Amino acid sequence: MKRYSKNHIWVEETNGVYTVGLSSYAMGLLGDLTFVELPRVGHVYQVGDGMGSVESFKSVNEVTCPITGKVVDVNEKVVKEPGLVGLSPERDGWFARFSEVKPETFEALLSAEDYQTLIKGNK
Repeated sequence: MKRYSKNHIWVEETNGVYTVGLSSYAMGLLGDLTFVELPRVGHVYQVGDGMGSVESFKSVNEVTCPITGKVVDVNEKVVKEPGLVGLSPERDGWFARFSEVKPETFEALLSAEDYQTLIKGNK
């Protein structure tokens, strides 16, 4: 199941592992990325903590953590190839994987339907 934060970050839970990345909508706003900074493996992040940043030709943006949990893996491919995030933001362009997630932080995120309603209101 995939859920979304109001600041355009998706989270997908699969067998107790939560994968996090930027939404397709966010990538449309940012344009091509030139730099990606990922969170630290082993670090426990709380909802709202800065967990990295992305830089495009348009701006530099902090990526805030949408869930509370421990980073167990990061996608080094997006550091070497930031453009991968734009090519496949909700699949191959993921940022981090979390475990030990507080389930209520995941459940508090928007459903895919609610997220679509949110972004339609932003257009």
